[in-house]
Amino acid sequence: MDKISEMLALQRENWPGMAAEHAGVNIAVQRLSRLLERAAQVGLGPFDLSLTEFELLCALRSQPPPHRLTPSALYDAMLISSGGLTKVLGKLEERDLIARPSSTGDRRSRPVALTALGTDLVERAMAAVQRVERPMMTAMGDALGEGASPCDVLVSLALSAEVAGLDETD
Repeated sequence: MDKISEMLALQRENWPGMAAEHAGVNIAVQRLSRLLERAAQVGLGPFDLSLTEFELLCALRSQPPPHRLTPSALYDAMLISSGGLTKVLGKLEERDLIARPSSTGDRRSRPVALTALGTDLVERAMAAVQRVERPMMTAMGDALGEGASPCDVLVSLALSAEVAGLDETD
């Protein structure tokens, strides 16, 4: 028996009031989150990137050229503290993966731009992460059957949580 089914069976047996359908969804989503994080770490290993560094590079790469954001926009995109962001920016800048073009005024307003080296690295890292995650994504697609993608289902679940007021970015 898999871990999730085992946990749900224990709940049904020992805590029937807890054993609702949504409890199973919650357990499965949390377990999936941990497994996807672990898969990303495996994929990122050869690139010497932490998950936070990878997320920052992905946030920049997702912007239109010249792949640039202000630190404030990065806080919002990543749910990271200003101190944590400063540390990550420093590490990535030391590796020439990002650049901080000069700007007059407050350092927090200096844009963060992806370098050519950073673009190449994040694209190769993303391909590696996707290779590791592909079997999980294929299995989810197979479980859902025709007409629903894993992304659509999980986005719908996330949106319902946001509508319920659970989005901590507001």
